[in-house]
Amino acid sequence: MAETFNPQMKLQDETFQIANIPQYNLSIQISLQSFCFSILDKAQNKNIVFEKYNFRETSYNNTFCEQVESLINNHEYLKQSFYSVIIIVDNPGSTLIPAGLFDETQKKDYFLFNNKLTEDKIILSDKLHYLDVYNIYSLPEMLVDKLKQLFPSGRILHDTSSLIEELFVKNKNKDSGNTIYVNVQPAHFEVLIFQNNNLFFFNSFQYKTAEDFIYYILFVAEQMKRNPETLELVLLGEIERPSAIFDLLFKYVRNIKFCNHNDTFTYSYVFNEMPDHFYYNLLNLNLCV
Repeated sequence: MAETFNPQMKLQDETFQIANIPQYNLSIQISLQSFCFSILDKAQNKNIVFEKYNFRETSYNNTFCEQVESLINNHEYLKQSFYSVIIIVDNPGSTLIPAGLFDETQKKDYFLFNNKLTEDKIILSDKLHYLDVYNIYSLPEMLVDKLKQLFPSGRILHDTSSLIEELFVKNKNKDSGNTIYVNVQPAHFEVLIFQNNNLFFFNSFQYKTAEDFIYYILFVAEQMKRNPETLELVLLGEIERPSAIFDLLFKYVRNIKFCNHNDTFTYSYVFNEMPDHFYYNLLNLNLCV
């Protein structure tokens, strides 16, 4: 008997039609904690579907891959032929290299300069066209093979590749040097600063407590010479107000905002059920097409 997966959240506009799937873009985000997807109606340039499923695995092992395969194969329509499919995978650890310095044969050395590589993972790279850099990262080979099997024409990216490009587009031609973006995930977060139409700072930090979280934020502010009293901190990801992290953060950083929807796309009214800053990375993947 096929395993049954019940969505933790399901949003669906009444205009969604399975018959129109060849006209839709499918975006998928995979992490150890969850499997999420959204659907963009190309004709309307409108996000019309979102679903989230929770996972309980602690590593990208064979059991995890089997769960992903079962969820997709037994879903009502995920195996149908969409106009495009983009998949982002969350796996901490990546390195940015300017395109002018990038050598495909050396990408393992680039990665190992700042990261460790286990035997079950392979080295991949994404070209970030807006910034003319390569993002080099590792993913479990078993998972990559499974995703290629399930979506032969799908494009697989590291989640930080899409995040960097999406926020770069949002900040292009803006004076945003005093703004720090923080993408919050369950066990790690990314910090990004854009200045003079370029990526000025990017790093990922692992945390367990709210105290860990605020320590790294203040560390970045100090190193980048940003005053916590005057900087603008923009949060995106699954963080709520109030929460332990937000409440402690507000004691040190007074100007905190939550990221709004990207106005490149429109959103069905059903998306009003969740905050704009939730799943920002997933909902803007089509900027990377």
